Amino acid sequence: MARLVIADDDDQVRAALIDQVQELGHEVVGVAQNGAQAYAIVCDTKPDVAILDIRMSNGDGIQAARDILETCPTPIIFLTGYKEPELAEQAAEAGAYAYLVKPVRIEELNTNISVVQKRFGEIRDRQAELERVKRDLANRRLLERAKGFLMDKFGMTEQQAYRIIHRAARNSSRTLGQVSEEVLTTGEPPTIDLGESDTEQGA
Repeated sequence: MARLVIADDDDQVRAALIDQVQELGHEVVGVAQNGAQAYAIVCDTKPDVAILDIRMSNGDGIQAARDILETCPTPIIFLTGYKEPELAEQAAEAGAYAYLVKPVRIEELNTNISVVQKRFGEIRDRQAELERVKRDLANRRLLERAKGFLMDKFGMTEQQAYRIIHRAARNSSRTLGQVSEEVLTTGEPPTIDLGESDTEQGA
């Protein structure tokens, strides 16, 4: 079950919603009466899902959603009594994962809580994979630059340059990118105990 933050400026609606989600087995870790509170509580408690009303005093739900997704990314479900298409568009632009019009059936809300959690997890996994690919590419570029530097300045072959960087990384439990960056920063080969084959120059 999910850890939830609920934000609604209507006391009765908020209390009823809390009772409903708790009956479903979810945990309410934070309650807010306006958008500003919602933003602060979500960033503090880091819930699995935030359920926000759209029109609230002291900062509406849409602005709160923008702030949340920028600062402390969390999947957001909007619950609103308004059916205007413009609001739905604004909610989507703000990054909402679901937009439900009150009164909402508790089964529908429960389904959406599960769906947005899954979608958020998939998006987060894709972002993590993209970041990994970017890091790998950056490290590869550093390695190629460092190899070229060692070849030009110290007359190493490409194989020798790679071997010295690889051995330094292995012996010091660092990445090839970290050792390559050190080479480019210091202007010197990494200090390691080299074998004869590593110190030979030429082909």
